[in-house]
Amino acid sequence: MRSSFSPFGFIVKPVLTLVLLCWVTPPAFAWVNPGFETGDLSGWTLSNGSGSNALCTPYALAVGPGPAPHSQGTLCVAPTICLDQVHAGSFSAELDSCRGDRGHQDWVRLEQTDTVPANGNCCLSFWFAAVLSGHHYLNGEAYGSDAYVLAEVLVGGTVVGSLRYSWYDNLNQLVDDGADPFAGPEPVSSNSPMEWRHLPWTPFSVNLCAYAGQQATIRFTVYD
Repeated sequence: MRSSFSPFGFIVKPVLTLVLLCWVTPPAFAWVNPGFETGDLSGWTLSNGSGSNALCTPYALAVGPGPAPHSQGTLCVAPTICLDQVHAGSFSAELDSCRGDRGHQDWVRLEQTDTVPANGNCCLSFWFAAVLSGHHYLNGEAYGSDAYVLAEVLVGGTVVGSLRYSWYDNLNQLVDDGADPFAGPEPVSSNSPMEWRHLPWTPFSVNLCAYAGQQATIRFTVYD
């Protein structure tokens, strides 16, 4: 899975892959590098995990404008850009969970913590998009078999707002671009095609005024 978000902004990629993109809107919070406009992930904490059979290592990086991976094809013909990697500004963050292990052992996460302002400017907003594979969904396998992206806001370690996207959860919101199921950069074979659809840039806002003065964490995780 691949996905991205921007200020916040990021892309995450999902045994299967997801790409997530994200972008965070800097309000009165003192987020460091919220929109990734430094061209890197400075200010953010990166962590990942990988199972014994992973075909590649989950990663995250800052990316510039251009078509998101697996978002062009027979229905969105290049050079048309149907999902730009960047929502606003010059960069977003891209998270790629890679693939290979079942049970979501392959994952990557970006997070940052800040104090909720006490001046009334305490609404946290961000945008994210994702490119998701539906291989297991199309095979009729159990719920949760495919990659998914999870966007969360936590206060004191407790989740106070979250969004989860996958073929199982939000198929009606995913756009089919006619992407080649065998195209790279994902390692695929003739007996394991990857079917791709993308989640357009989507806004998410959380009112944190009830938590003024407390530590809030914004966290994006992509699971294979």
